[in-house]
Amino acid sequence: MTRLGLLSVALVFLWAPPTSYARKPADVFKGRVIVSTKRFPTAFKSDRAFTRYLKKVHRKWVEYGDQKSLDLEFMAFFKKRYGSTEFTGMIFDVTGPRTLVETFSIYPQQRTTRVLASNIKLTKETFPEERRYYFVVTLGQTILAETNFAIKESAHSRAKRKAAEREAKKTRTYDFGER
Repeated sequence: MTRLGLLSVALVFLWAPPTSYARKPADVFKGRVIVSTKRFPTAFKSDRAFTRYLKKVHRKWVEYGDQKSLDLEFMAFFKKRYGSTEFTGMIFDVTGPRTLVETFSIYPQQRTTRVLASNIKLTKETFPEERRYYFVVTLGQTILAETNFAIKESAHSRAKRKAAEREAKKTRTYDFGER
């Protein structure tokens, strides 16, 4: 190999970041809310493991299954540090015209943070199936992180609904009026 070839290979190795380098999860997910039905671990081996885990558990849709409620874990990532003792979570139904479904307070564990983890309990009465939702975390009027998710009808619920529809169709009576 020529000296120029060796020099160019050496420069590539010097300028390339080390393979152990990983971006912070707050930088990877800034401005987003990660939604999961699984609890988040309290610690990770590395930032890379944390990022991989979040990508794996993030859900664009969830379902109730046989339950009437669902515990939804979420982690909000901000673009910069914010110092506050209370953030606000807002969930809008965006299936039709955007309507506010629920607003709730989120209290961080530390006063200044870029990552906010919490959970919310969704019920079928408040959050019906087969709907799309827009979830934001705000500080005052400023949206800090956001995501979209849907609640799908579970196979069990669908089978139950279809059976009820078939039964109603069998017992339907028709009134053709008087003659």
